[in-house]
Amino acid sequence: MVKNHVINLNEALMDDQARGSAAEVLADMNVTGHSLTKAATDAKKQIATREGWTCTVLQPAELRQFAGGLLRGVDDFAMRRQVAENPEYLTLYHQLITEVSALGDENSVDQVSSHLKQLRTLVEQLSLSQNVTATQLRRVAADILAAFEPAKSDSLIAAQYNALRAGYTTPRILTIDEWRRLIKQFHDVLPQFKQEMRGYLFDVLAELHDQVVHYDAESLPEVVEFFQEIDMMIHTAARPSDFIGVMARFDDVEGVIATMITQDASLERIREFTHNILESLDAAMSAGIALTSSGQETLAICKNDFEQEDLDRAQYCNLVKRLQSIRLS
Repeated sequence: MVKNHVINLNEALMDDQARGSAAEVLADMNVTGHSLTKAATDAKKQIATREGWTCTVLQPAELRQFAGGLLRGVDDFAMRRQVAENPEYLTLYHQLITEVSALGDENSVDQVSSHLKQLRTLVEQLSLSQNVTATQLRRVAADILAAFEPAKSDSLIAAQYNALRAGYTTPRILTIDEWRRLIKQFHDVLPQFKQEMRGYLFDVLAELHDQVVHYDAESLPEVVEFFQEIDMMIHTAARPSDFIGVMARFDDVEGVIATMITQDASLERIREFTHNILESLDAAMSAGIALTSSGQETLAICKNDFEQEDLDRAQYCNLVKRLQSIRLS
């Protein structure tokens, strides 16, 4: 039964505490308050490659717990859509429990990422076949409208979203066939929407990976685990809150990487790192991305401080922290 999903998964992971879920709910999809990762990537538009972060798992217990959290998130989604008892769903779900509990090399990471993505897509597909009454389909429509409201203006889904919303709000009682048609039309445009969002996030991930490679931090266990976790998150992501949740993880790791560099790298490398942050800010502004008024003031002060050639490690560390505190308007 449904409750056994969680029990079996916990047993497979030996009851370790889960590290989290991909479905981190954030308020909206605008860039206000985001760090400079997005700004720099918008300006540079580098092409992503996954080579470099699909290496052997260095922290298997932690990665298994994280993957288990993602699987729980998909299972929660399946329960909301009332498809969690479907035989096809259960087969793939229990296969994933086995795969997650055996995570240990690059092939297993790729396999879990692929199957998490497949399971999430299967839930969407089964939503139409498993929900057979107009009331059930209306509930599915409500779930879609709430989840994709932050992206309702996106050109890839706007027309289908508005059509579904019109059907949901009309005083007329829709037939089962009408509900199926509206939901299917929305589902039909989701693959391209998800592909573009995932592609964008892999671009950001590649940008970040280039940075850690340049500063010789790519082999640290916590860094390796981060890239493997994000890889799985991006593959599982399907809704606006999922994609924004990935961006939030990028913001989290930027500070960690900056701390490692300013504490361990040579002063020459730290100065280069600081210079690159300043260049990213300039590139973002050249691309038309505005900073807050306080951000502009902080940037001006930091540029002036950076002109001093004899900064010590503590001064560079302080300078980097101030630069990373700058936000977009």
